[in-house]
Order: sequence, then structure tokens, then C-alpha cells
Amino acid sequence: MPDTGLALRVHDTLTGRKVRIDPGVERGRKLLRLYVCGVTPYDSGHMGHAFTFCTYDVMVRFVEAGGVRVRYVQNVTDVDDPLFERARRDGVDWRELAEHELAIHLRDMGALGWRVPDFMPRVSGEIATILRAASKLHAQGYAYKTDGLYFDASRYRGYGKLSHRTRRSMIRKLREENLLGTVGPGAKQDALDFPLWRSSKPEEPAWPSKFGEGRPGWHIECSAMAMRYLGEQIDIHGGGRDLAFSHHESERAQSECLTGKIPFART
Repeated sequence: MPDTGLALRVHDTLTGRKVRIDPGVERGRKLLRLYVCGVTPYDSGHMGHAFTFCTYDVMVRFVEAGGVRVRYVQNVTDVDDPLFERARRDGVDWRELAEHELAIHLRDMGALGWRVPDFMPRVSGEIATILRAASKLHAQGYAYKTDGLYFDASRYRGYGKLSHRTRRSMIRKLREENLLGTVGPGAKQDALDFPLWRSSKPEEPAWPSKFGEGRPGWHIECSAMAMRYLGEQIDIHGGGRDLAFSHHESERAQSECLTGKIPFART
């Protein structure tokens, strides 16, 4: 099918308006770069997962029907607290749990007619890429080391604008989701700072690094994987609505600080 352009308008979280998507060009043809935050495979999927991923599946098919190529990346967060907590509770290896639940997820989504994205990178296979991103943020002065490596949210002007939250609102949500952590000597310096690298608990995976043996923080995982497979700027960054803060807010901040390119995601 010839390239006929793209008549696609989507809701942009930052501006609160519908915006028209204008993909870039690669090798003489339009290409839409899409990153969607995927599952943490620790339990069965639910209707929220199905709704989110089917929505993007329909969008991808619509774009391709208009003659525009799509490079679609959806991650698998197989290094994260909920997975390890469930593995400890059930007395199973975290890798076996992740494999089991991911297989069920793919089976269920396939039953809905969902097409597997072009790339589904797993955090456990992208540690080197993630560490390079964290190390660069540290070298640039956007991160500091105490009991882990933390991103200094004060270095990014406009933290909170994507999710339209005040400082008080952001702190409240972090506390509600048990993500606030410890603030003070030997820990993070401010409530809004977030870990790029952290120590692992017993029975959790750990990788060597100059910041100590441990594992990546949640947010840096997606930034690193998005950039590896799509480049330093992407057209659409999507996921469940509940991820606007703190996940997507933090991704936006660290990604733009990492590359100096604004915006990280055009929509």
C-alpha cells in the first residue's frame, strides 16, 4: 500500500488535548515509534491489561492500514518487587514464576486476537543497557549515590507536569503505593527522588555494578529499553492510566536529562 499519510489523533496526557500524530521518516518511508509499558508477570492478567493492550493493537493496525510502518515495543518487567514478593510467598524461583505468568498472558491475549509487538524485551536481559543509562545520569550530575543510586528530581524542571500533580499530591500517591521509601542521611535526599539502582534482598537477583551489587529501579528500565529499540525520541509512549505518575513522569524526566532531547515522547 502506498504511503498515504496518517490521519490519527490521540489524547496527549501532557497537554490534555487530542493531537495529530506526525511520524518521522526512516529510509524514505514514514515510521511511527511506539513504546507501551507491559506486564510485570507475577500474577494472572485482568481486564485492565486486556483493554490497554487491545487498544494499542487496534491503533497499530489502523496506522499500518494507512501505509505507515510501526515499530512497536512492549517491555516485560521481570525484575520488580511484586514478582519477587510473590515468588517468596509461593516458595518458587522468580524466573520460573515470570515464565509461567508470561506464557499465560500471551495465551490469553492471543485468544483476543492480539498480535505480539515487534519487540518484547525483558528487563533481565537488558541489564547492561540499563546500567549504561544509570551511569551516564550519574556522570552528568543528575543522580547521586547513598544506599543506592537515586535520580535527583529537583534537577528536572517541571517534574509533575505530565501527570498534573502538585508536590503534595505526588508524595501522597507514592506513600499510597508504598513507593515513598526512606528520606534522610544514608538514603534518598528528597521524597520525590527515585532509585536508578538499588541493593537486592536475599533470594532476589543481583548484578555487579560500580554502585554496588544490586538491581535496577523500575523507571530507568523502560527509558533504557525504549531508547535501545526506538531511539532517543519516540512518537507515542503509552500504558495504563495508573502509570502517568510515578512511572511515566519519572521516565520523562530521566530520559530528557539523559539525552538533552525534548520531548522524549512526542505524545
